[in-house]
Formats: sequence, C-alpha cells, structure tokens
Amino acid sequence: IPQDAQMNVDGVLRNNGTIQGQYTGIDPEAVIHITENGHVENDGTVIANTGTVVDIQGTWEGNMPERNGGMINAPLSYKEFKAQVDALKSGGYLNLTQSVTLENSLTIPKNVSLLLNGGTIIVPKGKTLTLNGAAELNEGSRLIVEAGGKLILNEQLWVNRNAKLINNGTVTFGKNSYGEKAR
Repeated sequence: IPQDAQMNVDGVLRNNGTIQGQYTGIDPEAVIHITENGHVENDGTVIANTGTVVDIQGTWEGNMPERNGGMINAPLSYKEFKAQVDALKSGGYLNLTQSVTLENSLTIPKNVSLLLNGGTIIVPKGKTLTLNGAAELNEGSRLIVEAGGKLILNEQLWVNRNAKLINNGTVTFGKNSYGEKAR
C-alpha cells in the first residue's frame, strides 16, 4: 500500500500473500481499515511497518498482523483483558497491542507493569482504572478517559512520543505517582 493511501475493507478480503504499508519515514503512512462489516481471511502476512495503521473494526480470521513499528488497532474483549490481568497477580508485564474498553472498574496490581504498544484502553463513564503498577504508553498507544470515567495513578506513567493520554474525565495522582512525557 503506497504512502498516504488507505485500503478500506467493507466486504471480504482473502490474503494468501503479503500486504504491508510502504515506509518512507513520513507519518502517517498507509492505513488498512477493516470496517464493522468487513471480514479478513488471512493465510498470508500483513505487516504494520512504522507509520502504518491496521485498524480492525470487523472480523479477522487466520494470521494476525505483525507489528514492525506500526500500529495495530484490534478490539480485545474486556473478558480477555481481565483474564490477562488476573494471570499476572504474582507480577510481570502486561503488553497490550490491541484496544479494550472497560466494562467494569479494574485495578492493575502494584507488581504488574502495563505496557501499551500500539494498544488503546478506553475508560468509559462510571468506570475507574486504577494503576498501582507502572505504565508506559509507547508509539501509537492511547489511554482515553471519557467524560465521567476515572484514572487513578499510584505509580509512574510514561507517555512516549506519538502516544496520547486523553482525559475528558478525572485523573488522580497518588502520593507515589508521577508522569513523564516523550522520552
């Protein structure tokens, strides 16, 4: 897909080869958008190079896109996300490359570091995300607090280049927390 081009899939795309966005160092590059009505059957390779966005709103079967510096925006169910958090109760890193909207309030334990690598977390009205461990938003990542939503930070939060913390609700910093931007 050439730079500054967009491929929209509103029907069925069957891929047995390779699809990738052209990288020229200009951001944004190519966009591969799978609409809500779109469906991908991928037995081949889809590569999200730097500056390329693969936006999956429909259904995807087969090989998931590979991230090579680009962004993959694919929905993750809240149940799947919660299961990942629960599996790390004894500590570790939670690497999020997909998008998730909280259905209930959620607390990330102190010994779990949340790494958003192209993923998006949406905290809707009436829900609270409490981060007791460190969090890092990397390129293409977004943490969105909608009106009426709450984010509680009890550890450090890094917002790196080309990542966004979007607050339309409430963000509370605990006594051990601090934020850093663009490193």
